[in-house]
Amino acid sequence: MSSFTWDFLWKIALLTLLSWAPIFFFKKIKEIVDPTDHQRIMKAVKMMQRERGVPKRSWIVRKLSGEAEPIEPRQPIMSD
Repeated sequence: MSSFTWDFLWKIALLTLLSWAPIFFFKKIKEIVDPTDHQRIMKAVKMMQRERGVPKRSWIVRKLSGEAEPIEPRQPIMSD
């Protein structure tokens, strides 16, 4: 049993690239020409955020990374 050579591996990589490239580019062109409703909404949301000056990172990302201020725990409601 022989081992794989670099010549064989780069040919496989090239063949894989050539077979997937048309599908990838078709999908990207389709997204640009006819975006989904979700993509249209998200684009509008991003534009609104830029206009209002909303930071790109959400509060949960800032919270998880330690950038957000700590939230005080809620006090339990005591009933008599």
